[in-house]
Amino acid sequence: MKKIWFLIPLVLVLFGCSYGFNASKTPSDGGVFRSEDAGITWQHKAFVAKSKNKDITIDNVNVHRLVFSPLDSKTIYLFSAGAGLYVTSDEGENWRQYYKGPINSVALHPFKKDVVYIAASNRLLKTEDGGENWQILYTEATPETRLNDVILDIDSPNIVYVTTSKGTMLKSLDAGISWQAVFRFEKEVTRIFQNKSGVLYVAMPSKALWRSIDRGQSWEDLLPNIKKVNSRPGVFRQFSFIPGETDSFIYVTQVGMFKTTDGGKTWSLMNLVTPPSAVGINTLAINPQNNKEIFYAISYLIYYSNDAGQTWITRFIPSKKSATALIIKPEDPRVMYLGVSK
Repeated sequence: MKKIWFLIPLVLVLFGCSYGFNASKTPSDGGVFRSEDAGITWQHKAFVAKSKNKDITIDNVNVHRLVFSPLDSKTIYLFSAGAGLYVTSDEGENWRQYYKGPINSVALHPFKKDVVYIAASNRLLKTEDGGENWQILYTEATPETRLNDVILDIDSPNIVYVTTSKGTMLKSLDAGISWQAVFRFEKEVTRIFQNKSGVLYVAMPSKALWRSIDRGQSWEDLLPNIKKVNSRPGVFRQFSFIPGETDSFIYVTQVGMFKTTDGGKTWSLMNLVTPPSAVGINTLAINPQNNKEIFYAISYLIYYSNDAGQTWITRFIPSKKSATALIIKPEDPRVMYLGVSK
């Protein structure tokens, strides 16, 4: 494993042909939408800048993930696998491109607003000045090996975890200066998650979910426990911790939503309106102040439950594109943001 350092100047082009941007006289239905009434009505929030008599927007950006800044919920990061990283500091009124180019994942420092890590292709990059300059912390030897996900440890943000498309779990104890391979899974790892007590979970596209209680040194396969509820649990799609509960989370596959309250030892299959395997769940959000309120989205519909998934109502999204990212403001759960993709 090889570490390379250099600075990359980031140039933002707003006029002419700007990667991911859309210049149009007429409004579109892409990018991001904001709701102030828990998803009943929505306002389009995709503006970047003015170019003569045209608006530059993010309408053409495929939104894969939206993340609130841990320091200020007015600041939101938009991650697009094909178009890079965008940020708004005024609740979506104005967006700017933070990093230009395809990326796989983003991690935000919990105490330093200008420190951001991104996994881009086979490299891990870091900025310490709000995206003005980037340094490469790690590069995989083979270009075809992707860095799929990056997170910072919840208790010690100098500890960085990275997973690769080859199934390797990488770990740095010094904010990315040096690295060790702490575990090698047999198959590709898509995402890493960590709960408030430090327990790690990794999800794989190959119908697998693993758990580590020692910061990644050893792992337990949770799939046998899931199969006790459904012998064919399906391919991983989404994952969400349940607010206010340490060992509770929802694991979403193409079959449906699996819920555990004991860290994956036992499971129940939630009762959904959508039939198993009929449609894919693209995004999942739980009210941070009331975990009985659950939202999930498929293509052009959002499903809402206020009784922990016993019953559901449907709401149309304000776009002809597919709903792919949904987040709820921590201090005001009436405020939600929706990202869409082609």
